[in-house]
Amino acid sequence: MKPIRLLTCAAALLALLSGCGGSDAPPAAASGGATVTGAVVKGPVLGSTVCAYAITGGAKGAQVMLSTVAGAAGSISAGCYVTPASGSYNFAVPAGTSGDLLVEATGGTFCSNETPIVSGACPGGGTLLNLGSSAMRALVTVSTSGNATVYTTPLTTAAIGAAGAGLSAGTFNTQFNALAGTLLGTSSGVTPSTAPNATNQPYLAQVATYLQGGGSLSTAVTALSRGTTTFTPPGSSGGSTTTATIHAALAGTYNLSFYKGSGAGCAGTGCTFTEGQAVSLSISGNNLNLPGGKVLTNPFYRNGHTAEAIWRDAAAGIEYALTDNDSGTFSEINVGDGTHFLGQIRATQSPVQATLAAVAGTYNKAQQYAGPANDVAWTSLTLGSDGAVTFTGGAGPTLANVSVTMVYPNGGTAAVLRIYSSTDINGAGGVDDDDQIVFYLDTPNHIKDVEYYVGPSNASGNKRGVTLRKTGDAAPPDIGAPSALTNAIAANQITGTVGAGGPALALNVSSFGGLYVASGFTMTAYAGNQQWQIRVGNAVAANTNYSCVHGARDGRYVRVQTNANTILSSQEGGNCNIYITELTTSGSAITSIKGRFTAEVFSFSRNASTVIADGTFSYTAP
Repeated sequence: MKPIRLLTCAAALLALLSGCGGSDAPPAAASGGATVTGAVVKGPVLGSTVCAYAITGGAKGAQVMLSTVAGAAGSISAGCYVTPASGSYNFAVPAGTSGDLLVEATGGTFCSNETPIVSGACPGGGTLLNLGSSAMRALVTVSTSGNATVYTTPLTTAAIGAAGAGLSAGTFNTQFNALAGTLLGTSSGVTPSTAPNATNQPYLAQVATYLQGGGSLSTAVTALSRGTTTFTPPGSSGGSTTTATIHAALAGTYNLSFYKGSGAGCAGTGCTFTEGQAVSLSISGNNLNLPGGKVLTNPFYRNGHTAEAIWRDAAAGIEYALTDNDSGTFSEINVGDGTHFLGQIRATQSPVQATLAAVAGTYNKAQQYAGPANDVAWTSLTLGSDGAVTFTGGAGPTLANVSVTMVYPNGGTAAVLRIYSSTDINGAGGVDDDDQIVFYLDTPNHIKDVEYYVGPSNASGNKRGVTLRKTGDAAPPDIGAPSALTNAIAANQITGTVGAGGPALALNVSSFGGLYVASGFTMTAYAGNQQWQIRVGNAVAANTNYSCVHGARDGRYVRVQTNANTILSSQEGGNCNIYITELTTSGSAITSIKGRFTAEVFSFSRNASTVIADGTFSYTAP
């Protein structure tokens, strides 16, 4: 999938999934489980965190840890999928997972006027905004294998809310069909798996206009759940009011910033905030405690909209509208003067320049893990604090004319830094979203990997991936040679010890795929929430070692799940050795196989490794 950057559609909310956009294709799941494809639709949302949860007792249950599939353009963080520039997602659920899943998308960066980010700015005068904790939701049913599609939109979010207690595929689809019939017409044929466009879901343009004017997502969703696209104007003091009760989970201190976005700003009003001003406030009980000691009391709802609780500063003539009071999750505070939307108090935008300054420096090439073996000629690269990238010791995609820089996800220890060029650096015939260099950070101050394209991203073999090392970096762990191990190999099992003093897992093989000498094998063993998976996706022979180099996407990996929430894999940046000790065949088919393995495995955050030094595997076909 090729992310779209230079779009010309006027309404990017619709451009994402109409003729101007696309989504990841649904290949087979890398984990052996089902794949889910779709997109987060609120304009192209870069860096939205898409998580999946089991439905338990008709409500949101435990998180389901996701993994990427071949060809996916996003990344994984803490078991969730982080969307690329197109807003699309394509992830796999663990093998054996089936039933109803809640898909929840939060955060990300977008333009206030819903246009794609071009050359570091929003066309049409919009402002780069962070979605913060605003969430959109959908429900999808998966089988133990195969593909499912669902788009996460304001309408699916409204259907989730309308379903209430007893959430299931049945209640969700019933509410969605009812709302779609009201808003789109009974003959629309639109379902949660229908890719939205200007023709089949025209309400999206109304939502985009409302959000551009400073309205909140939760307000729009509440209106949609009532079957109307008449949204409460942001900052408006009109309409009936009722006494509000602030959700207890919202109590606390918040260190935020003021951004006017598409608002009028505070100049000439009773509001004194300036653009980007730090704002520290707190919520206690039903009180809003503002800077300078001002305390606002007696919050209210307007027109029965309980997701938004409003305080009015009568002396200044300013209203502060908090969302999301229904869920108890802080999103933002909209500031208005009763007639105009002035701006928002929300999470401080992550400063790209601060990230660049923290990681700037010279990094040496350690090993190449993507692209033809050893075809990367350069020996080191230098990243400047201005985003300029230069290579030494050989050719590389030197990037001097930086046009866009983005960092996501915000916070945490792992992040992705994408630097785009205003010139064609991959020789693919023009400037597009492939003209970028991607840095993977394992800490806020250190780059671990770099990736870029030497041609179109949709052509095989054009990606280059290199592990980087700085002077003083710790030496990589020695994962050892499995051929030298002498521990017993148990029949029809995968065994191994996960790290020093970690759990020793001996699990019975439950599935075995690719039983052919020419195409290799995939072996899976699991018991409850524990799982092993080993794959060699190419021709195999006895007494031969097959290695994966720093998470190389070459069809070889070792993966282990130690409990419901911990998945470790060499695909996240580790090395592995898979050594076949015995192999019997019948014609081209494998009838039995034995071997040993060692591996360096990482969690999805890619910032801490664990070594498996005594692994064994064995399987005999029935």
